Amino acid sequence: VSPGGASPADVTTGICLVRCGENCRRELRSALTRVRLRDDHAEREAYLASGDWADKAGAYGIQNLADELVDHVDGSLSNVIGLPLDLLSPPLSDVGVTSRAAPQSTTARQDHHDPCAATP
Repeated sequence: VSPGGASPADVTTGICLVRCGENCRRELRSALTRVRLRDDHAEREAYLASGDWADKAGAYGIQNLADELVDHVDGSLSNVIGLPLDLLSPPLSDVGVTSRAAPQSTTARQDHHDPCAATP
């Protein structure tokens, strides 16, 4: 939460979805949301005194007390709160995933290579 409150803050999130198999496909998308806070010194000081900012990226959580500081959101609100669902839903729907609930997995996989790249 900057002292000059009226300047906009940009929130950018990127996702990469990979589908492996015969028709390997990689989908890269990003979302940009601009948040403008009101330039109100008293509101800003009250928010800072609340301590709500302490564990937040960008020092504000728009879903909590900081929503009172917000003048305007241009873009996806879910991008500011966390995962931009409007960005994620279309490619998941394309592969048959329609639930908003995350699938349960019993194993974690961490690949550090491009699974769609041709293997020599």
